[in-house]
Amino acid sequence: MFSSRPVEDLPNLTIQPEHMQYASITGASTLASSSSPVTVPAVPAKRPSESGGGCSQKKPKSVKQGFHAPPEPLLMPPKPSTWFYTFEDAEVDLGLPRQMPQDLRHFFFPPPTLFTNVTSHTHQLTNVMNWLFMCSAWIGHLMSMHQLQGFRHGGTTYVQQHAEEILDHVFPGHHFNQLGPTIIYHGQTLATNCIPPDDILHDIIWEVNEANLHMEVTSLLTLEGKEKNILQVDEFVLPIFPGPEDTTFTFWMPMPLVQHRNYRLSADRWQDRINAVMHLGKHLTAVWDDDTMPEAVLKLLMITDLRAMNLNVDKFCMLEKIIAKYYCEHFYNTFSRPPTIPRCLFDVQY
Repeated sequence: MFSSRPVEDLPNLTIQPEHMQYASITGASTLASSSSPVTVPAVPAKRPSESGGGCSQKKPKSVKQGFHAPPEPLLMPPKPSTWFYTFEDAEVDLGLPRQMPQDLRHFFFPPPTLFTNVTSHTHQLTNVMNWLFMCSAWIGHLMSMHQLQGFRHGGTTYVQQHAEEILDHVFPGHHFNQLGPTIIYHGQTLATNCIPPDDILHDIIWEVNEANLHMEVTSLLTLEGKEKNILQVDEFVLPIFPGPEDTTFTFWMPMPLVQHRNYRLSADRWQDRINAVMHLGKHLTAVWDDDTMPEAVLKLLMITDLRAMNLNVDKFCMLEKIIAKYYCEHFYNTFSRPPTIPRCLFDVQY
């Protein structure tokens, strides 16, 4: 559906060929001893533990690592300051096994940089319109509706007909797998033969990043538990990414809110980030090595009411950095690629 990546690109599309030291070694002596660039493999299947179950054993890290991100593409929403610095301070394991190309899985949703492609406006337009059509069709949400209980098991003809009936009811004038001259995006009518205005394109890029972030957080937090449908784990998702009770909605269409301020992990006020950050940290304790867990995070295991922590701005910001840094490290050491991190939809007001 979306334009395929060029063969020479690195697995993570946030890495441009000229910035191949993306997960670069910060130790000068080590860098000097290696003439080949460090490449970042993409998402592998979970590596089994040597003991046969539980958390996989952590390999010792002999070199401090940092994700030194290349310059941001145009219209890319900014990172919250906490996540920006911890992303670059993360210590990761470069000794992870390389994956064969046929085994690589990159993103559940397309990477946001597909929508900032200034080298080919044709590909950019195609990718943007495919994304808008996917959101309009909203297959993930429709599949969770009661009207579609038979839709999942019907024959091809019935599926096509039933889908068109429901889509026409929800989105009048739109048809399954058919893109007309215009498309509706959050109440605005857009022409499908030209790239949307910058403000709308900015929102689209944020939505794609947010969708990937939702999926990655849930994928990481559900690894150590029993096998679950990651689209139906409200206990993980809703405290971190508040939204409707239908979690499928949260994944497939993380819409910008109308109050024109950042929220969740990217909220402007530290008080508004507490709930999401603390729940992320609390879930991370389930996959955190006890012997390396900072005392401030260890306390999260014993707290049932987050309001009882009596945090001030300094204590919270310290804990937020610890949680964000560990998330970046644990994600890379689990999936062998840098994580998607939160983005601010609106100008940061810290």
